Amino acid sequence: MLRLFSFENYKSFRGEATFSMQAAGISEFTDSVLPSPNPDKFPDLLPVAAVYGPNGGGKSTLLEALVCLISKVLLPVRTLKGSRFHPFLSFVDRTVPFLLDSQSRDEPTRFEIYFRTEEAEFEYILALLNEKILYESLYRTRLDTKRMTPVMIFERTAGEAPQLGSPFRRAKVRALPSVNDTLPLIAFAYCTYHIPEIIEAVTWFENCFTINYSSGRKESSIFTFDKDDPQGKKAFLTLLDKLGIPIADYKEESVEVDGKDHTRIYTLHQIGDEQYPLPIQQESQGTIKLFSFLPAAICSLNVGGVMLVDELDAKLHPQLLRAIIRLYTDPKTNPNHAQLIFTSQDVSSMRSEFLRRDEIWFAARDEESASSLWCLYDLQDARGERVKTTTAYDKQYLEGRYGADPYLKRMMDWRAPNGTVSQTAEEK
Repeated sequence: MLRLFSFENYKSFRGEATFSMQAAGISEFTDSVLPSPNPDKFPDLLPVAAVYGPNGGGKSTLLEALVCLISKVLLPVRTLKGSRFHPFLSFVDRTVPFLLDSQSRDEPTRFEIYFRTEEAEFEYILALLNEKILYESLYRTRLDTKRMTPVMIFERTAGEAPQLGSPFRRAKVRALPSVNDTLPLIAFAYCTYHIPEIIEAVTWFENCFTINYSSGRKESSIFTFDKDDPQGKKAFLTLLDKLGIPIADYKEESVEVDGKDHTRIYTLHQIGDEQYPLPIQQESQGTIKLFSFLPAAICSLNVGGVMLVDELDAKLHPQLLRAIIRLYTDPKTNPNHAQLIFTSQDVSSMRSEFLRRDEIWFAARDEESASSLWCLYDLQDARGERVKTTTAYDKQYLEGRYGADPYLKRMMDWRAPNGTVSQTAEEK
């Protein structure tokens, strides 16, 4: 589970931005909160977070920054070990700093993440400049400990010999060979030695799921469960039925096109006593998207992984989006404590009936085109009072009261060059 992720000098974010999945001490949907095994020392966590804001405000960049860190860890693992990861994982191979001033492009990009496994909480830090690693460290704190002092696994500073903690000594590794300054030590150690703490940390990254619908490429990526996973297929068809999608089954056929094997997918519709096949391309875009997303959701729920989805609401009815959210907030469907983090433009789901205040986040740019990130729960009025649960979050957001003005009001008040007021949608 993810507890906290902070980063700075990445794309539209110049200063440090901090995103937290730590549950605040509030009364909303307490049954959905992911309980801590040691609440006196470690906080409860949230199963869901939704990020809103104007186009270009930084919503997608937040997710991309986290995907970039995941990529820095896993891409070398794939190269060095020839590892094949699950299909629901995309990568970002380059680190891009904030480019809208003359100083930031020459400063490092820094990532810091706190994540939790069944036994421990890890802190991993990575700082890079032009893809060269300036600093890297990995610390681990056991969840059942009475002490809160993290144990160092390693710490590395450019130009100095890495400091190795007790996990390396137990593996009888006293010193490391020279490691390329673009290769994360966590990936090198995972591929070279058998250190349980390193394996534990890298496995967490491997159980992350990333889907980017804003690029359009994933819309045509359809995933199905093969014949070796009948339980996965059954779960998928059951979810489709609960979501009101009238598909009884699906089948795959192998065909040869231009000398290459291709797989064609047909959905099967039950009409009376007969089943009628329909090419998947003839289904609605929303149904096709469910064939793209639901298999990934099922896998993440099975392993308790973190699911990152950019523009989850695109081409989905709001009721479908809310049903997907409930998959992660309902302990019955999420017994392994998976987490869903997504960006959205669907403000109809920004309500107290569906999300906690600490599960709603905003991203927007300031006057200098630098993005900032903040949580609805942290907002306070002039009297120091927080937003109340009786508030219409979506309405106040569209009015620009939360700082992430989606520009709708300014668009409707736009004046043409000749000074006349443009027609609004209502006037038309």
